[in-house]
Amino acid sequence: MLLALGNVAAQAVEAPPPAVARPADRPPAERIPVAYLDGRTTWVEVLEGRPDAVRLRSHVLGGSVVHWADLDQFEPHSRYYLLLTAAPPSTFAEHFALAKRTGEWRLLGPTANHLRNALAAAEDEAEPGPLQEQVRAYAAYWLEQIVTESITAGRLLEAERRLEVLCSRLATHCSEDRIEDFAKKIDELRASQEEARQRERQQKLQERARAAIEARMKPIRAQIDVGDRRLREALRNSLRTAQTTRLAGTAIDAYRAAWADAQKLQKAHPDDEDLARELAALAVAIEERSVRASLHAANAMTLQSDFRQALRWVDRALEIDPDNADAKELRNTILLANAAAGGFGWGWIPVREPGARR
Repeated sequence: MLLALGNVAAQAVEAPPPAVARPADRPPAERIPVAYLDGRTTWVEVLEGRPDAVRLRSHVLGGSVVHWADLDQFEPHSRYYLLLTAAPPSTFAEHFALAKRTGEWRLLGPTANHLRNALAAAEDEAEPGPLQEQVRAYAAYWLEQIVTESITAGRLLEAERRLEVLCSRLATHCSEDRIEDFAKKIDELRASQEEARQRERQQKLQERARAAIEARMKPIRAQIDVGDRRLREALRNSLRTAQTTRLAGTAIDAYRAAWADAQKLQKAHPDDEDLARELAALAVAIEERSVRASLHAANAMTLQSDFRQALRWVDRALEIDPDNADAKELRNTILLANAAAGGFGWGWIPVREPGARR
């Protein structure tokens, strides 16, 4: 099924989007800044656009010149703003076409935004269901590409976060075997990077100090490894709500146990500066992973419309990190979904009412 969805999305990517033209009744555009691939920057007015080029007015020394410019000579964000200015999308087809263009350019924010807008605009079509399914199929296909590229480039955190989105928001469009394969590759990348960090760390520490610290840290790292395994298992079981939340809870328990042991170790060796540095880095990792586990469980409960339990999981994340922006955004989304009593809306970025307080 995933292969079929991927093929559909791939064909959609290859299909050229319709030409865009600036409506004749629109007022002249203000000048916008653009950046070329060679580093040059300038201000232009956008008059009209095609899929591969835009017609611009450039002002030079008190005069101006109108010319066509190929999009591929601009950096990706400038390409996006040029097309957006030439013809702001409003329909399903326009949002979906622009999402696929920005997806090719690997602009994550604009792509996610226009995919969400395409989902919303599909409601105005005669048969919204099949159109929304196209959007979700493309989103899963595109996210798989992003995860693959992140792993290949060694961007571990980015790969983990994109896989979490794929598991929690689009799990029905990605096979368990595919998710398992991604998780295995991420595990291998994590192990490789951890080995590299350990080698670098060992080179900087004196032999005696390193041996003493590693002996003290070994049981703590073992607890963290347990938490990491449980968190990975939770991600792999995203469609099984009871199992994924239980695994997330055991992951957090393991992280808490590791931190309790770390604090005891610091109290026993208050003057060991090298150990203090190790524990400080460990604290950051434990906090970040504990919050991730809590938010994953919250997402799982939200998708089941169990908003009460979802809020409890979000509040656990906020107890760990009161200033965590993702937790605050998710909490706001859950409250809105619960108030609307219409189910949880699909999308990467939660919707917050204008002027609402966090």
